[in-house]
Amino acid sequence: MTVSRWHRAAYLPSLAPGLGEALGKARGATHVEVAASGERVAEDLEALADAGVIVACAALGHGLPAGHSLAAADVHVRRATLRLLKEQVSDAARLGAVCVALEGFPSGEEAQARFAEGAVLLADQAASRMVRLSVGGENPERVMDWLATANHPALGLLLIVRPGVNVNGFARRAGGWLFHVRVEGAMGDLGAVLDEIGYREVVSFAGERV
Repeated sequence: MTVSRWHRAAYLPSLAPGLGEALGKARGATHVEVAASGERVAEDLEALADAGVIVACAALGHGLPAGHSLAAADVHVRRATLRLLKEQVSDAARLGAVCVALEGFPSGEEAQARFAEGAVLLADQAASRMVRLSVGGENPERVMDWLATANHPALGLLLIVRPGVNVNGFARRAGGWLFHVRVEGAMGDLGAVLDEIGYREVVSFAGERV
């Protein structure tokens, strides 16, 4: 019998003041993925301490101003986005997370180039805080192609399992570049695939299914 070496975590994307309530609903979880915040409030820290959970990963991008993205056409917006995301990475590091997750890898080539430039700078900052950056998008194949080109030790794949989508092939191809898995649908037999490739990180589950 194969023993899984990855951990189950509760995905709690709510920003304050909802974190304490979300932790209450995820009672029994030992690991959590929370939303990173550049303005972390004391109540969050108290709730995490009271729950006794390990913050395994932090989701980036929550609470950004409308229109802000690393892929934005306006260079000033991109710079502002990078600054805010760096603050969120610092928050994740203070919480003890070893991984941060960023969605939104774009589909167009020009947008990808803009996103890639900022993501590499963000990965540099994350690495300086002993944190790895996982990146996800609607098309994991495109993300993996870019990761192979970037070849950055602190950059890897965020694999999101959505309802009705089989991602087993992407997990196998990613191998050691698979940094984080988030399940928003049914996991199916992905667990066996993760065991097969020796995945040792975290699988976050949306809702209360931990």
